[in-house]
Amino acid sequence: HSTALLKVRSVQGVSVTQQEGQVSVEQGNTFQTHCTYQSSTLDAWFWYQQKKGQAPQLISYQAGAGTKQSDRFTTELNTERKSSVLRLKEVKLSDSTLYFCAVSDTLVQEGALALGSGGRKMSRCTERWSPSLDGQWRVACDVSKQK
Repeated sequence: HSTALLKVRSVQGVSVTQQEGQVSVEQGNTFQTHCTYQSSTLDAWFWYQQKKGQAPQLISYQAGAGTKQSDRFTTELNTERKSSVLRLKEVKLSDSTLYFCAVSDTLVQEGALALGSGGRKMSRCTERWSPSLDGQWRVACDVSKQK
């Protein structure tokens, strides 16, 4: 059988700041929050919604500047100002929850893969994960064989 040993290599740190803390909005109005980041490169911007006792749910993903709309959510990414805004229109009581942002550089993983049953050949594999404009993640794997 094959055994994969993967470790995530750290990428350059990115500082992300979300200005607002708790925000009160009347039902039917628009909720807005925004984040800024400090980084020389930006590959992906994410907004999440996390309801109490549940895992975070992805609201929006952007790989470039502009505005994106999905149902009542609108996100706007400004790469020159290094900021993003999340808007939720026609707020309902059930929308009361935690909203937060995340920024990602390209994710790089390095792994050693043992191939075959009892074989001693090892392959070094560097995986480069990066987002594409259609919201999917792509992986490119360069393999070099070692004895």
